[in-house]
Amino acid sequence: MPSRFDPPPDPQSPEPGEPQIDITKRYDVYYSERNVRIVVFRNALFKGVRALYRRSKFDTFSEYVELEQANGQTVFIHRHGIMTFCEPGTELQMEVVSQ
Repeated sequence: MPSRFDPPPDPQSPEPGEPQIDITKRYDVYYSERNVRIVVFRNALFKGVRALYRRSKFDTFSEYVELEQANGQTVFIHRHGIMTFCEPGTELQMEVVSQ
């Protein structure tokens, strides 16, 4: 039986040996603006997740990702709009299979 003095493991902590994304590197971040258009934030740095008017701990719609743009300015984007990200300058080799 575990000791009652040992805190439970953090549920958001990665499993040991699970590969992590290196957030010290910059990425091209492709973002969908409410299905109107897709934009790309080039050479952006992920800074963290911030909440705006969170109503409960399960309210993921209040969460925004903080990006530092290549010019050093900060922008907050909705986390559910992030579609793809890759190392800057990566040539995406994709094929459209249906519209």
